[in-house]
Amino acid sequence: MPLKLVPPREGRSKYWRVRGTYLGVYVDRSTETADRRVAARLLAGWRDQIERGEISGRAELTFDQAALSYMQAGGDSRFVAKITDYVTKKAAAEIGQAYVDQMAADLYPGASLATRNRQVYTPVKAILAHAKIPNQIDRPAGGDGAERHIWLEPAEFDRLHKAAQQIDAQLALLLLVIFYTGLRLAEALSIDRKKIEVGRETMFVGKTKNGLPRPVYLPPVLVGALSTELAKADTGPLFRTLPALRKTGGSRFYKPVYDAYAAAGVDPQGAPFHIGRHSFGRNMTRAGADLVATNIWRSNAAKRYEHYDPSEEARKAALIPGAKR
Repeated sequence: MPLKLVPPREGRSKYWRVRGTYLGVYVDRSTETADRRVAARLLAGWRDQIERGEISGRAELTFDQAALSYMQAGGDSRFVAKITDYVTKKAAAEIGQAYVDQMAADLYPGASLATRNRQVYTPVKAILAHAKIPNQIDRPAGGDGAERHIWLEPAEFDRLHKAAQQIDAQLALLLLVIFYTGLRLAEALSIDRKKIEVGRETMFVGKTKNGLPRPVYLPPVLVGALSTELAKADTGPLFRTLPALRKTGGSRFYKPVYDAYAAAGVDPQGAPFHIGRHSFGRNMTRAGADLVATNIWRSNAAKRYEHYDPSEEARKAALIPGAKR
């Protein structure tokens, strides 16, 4: 059947659809317009894209399938389940600006633009990019929000770690690794036991954000914890079940960590794992460390931690006559 326009169906959709096969490529997608003339122009444009090879069968891929592929490749699954429940079986190529805008408003009514950006626009764009589906979805103006300054104090982390130990030993070790190394969640989950050298207080992380492996220093608390763990098995991934569980997304992965925070009486501030990285940066800055020299942060990203404490110049206020009374 050649490409043709399918009129809106009362009670189902107010938009025209394009359906059919052209040069072996099957298309069944909404035009997201109720104007037949606009829909006809879109049909002609999609036909041209097929001829240029820009659409090559991907129109059949559902958003659910694209999301699953994204998570199986290690993509962040935190907010995906809520999105796929909303989208259901819609074709991935149909996801456009108007649809995402409406979805963000429906899923997070009353939420800030920064929340909608983080929990809808960012994962949708990442999923479509992973599926190699071109998209022109713009983030909401002001969606970047203000830079968040979040961290855990050492005493808070101690309570959290103890609570996590009562729930899941792997989870407790994961939180410990992130808090004392500043690794991102995906980086920590990629650690291989063969790359851990406790005698040298070092481990090598092969999967980093910039794609380059790097050594990570192990402070004494991690030397002890990892020595105990390596005594159980010295080969294979450090975290045996958590990486696969994360790919499935949803509460099976995140519920235990939120339970640990609740038991400890600590606020995860919406970032139960990433807050450990911020905590590492905060505490390293307190200790006088040069975060850029650690190779964990770029110079512009590390600056956020430099403003948490008064500078040495600011401390000279103590020299003002009468200030020490």
